[in-house]
Amino acid sequence: MEELTRANREGDFRYDVLYQAQEWKGFDFNSTPQFFFVRNGKIEYAIKSGKTAEFKARLAEGLAKIGLR
Repeated sequence: MEELTRANREGDFRYDVLYQAQEWKGFDFNSTPQFFFVRNGKIEYAIKSGKTAEFKARLAEGLAKIGLR
């Protein structure tokens, strides 16, 4: 957790870790793993578990949608 705290303090973008789903209104946590790409408090893109061959491309698309790629 220390590394995550340091990355949030020193990095260009913020990481959040889900502890309890009720604290994250508007997020659907019916399956795992899931990745939510959020900008200005709004979900811009979400990835639910899927085929490995498509996963890297979908991650790149999510990063692009929030301006990180």
